Amino acid sequence: MNFFGNKLNILGLILLGVIVLTLVSSYKEGLQDSVNEKELESKIKTEQQNDESNDFIGDIIDGHKGKEIKGLQDNVDDDTTVVETEVSEVKLKSIDTDVPNVNELPKTELDLAIETCQAIDKSKKCALLPGTHCGYCLDTNKIIAGNKEGPVVDVCSKKGWVPPGKEVAAQ
Repeated sequence: MNFFGNKLNILGLILLGVIVLTLVSSYKEGLQDSVNEKELESKIKTEQQNDESNDFIGDIIDGHKGKEIKGLQDNVDDDTTVVETEVSEVKLKSIDTDVPNVNELPKTELDLAIETCQAIDKSKKCALLPGTHCGYCLDTNKIIAGNKEGPVVDVCSKKGWVPPGKEVAAQ
């Protein structure tokens, strides 16, 4: 039995060696896969984009340098006078900054036409359409201010637009 036991021990050692070699080789392959070609290409592409971005920004900065007016900054020209100004909060408060309310401004013909068309669209009284600047959009089913070219305040397809005139009331 001693000889048979030695064979089993040798067979066991061989089997153990094969298992260890398999594990080591797969671990080694895993290390090689961690730096694969796709990641390497991605890193190279990112670095190239960064270089291109830096070149682009450099070109913009160089372009602005060419736009500077030489002589004005240096006060070299004889016919140029640089006036120093002082801005303070007191002076800023004295400037009239009241802006009129848009609703208080006088209404234009277009404003009146738009309001008329909106009122007719809301009431759906097509009998009021003749003599106005209102057209009809078949696409949106709306009465809209416009002309023969199309609406002026909304969007409508050329085929769907019925311009102001006699035909619009019939639609």
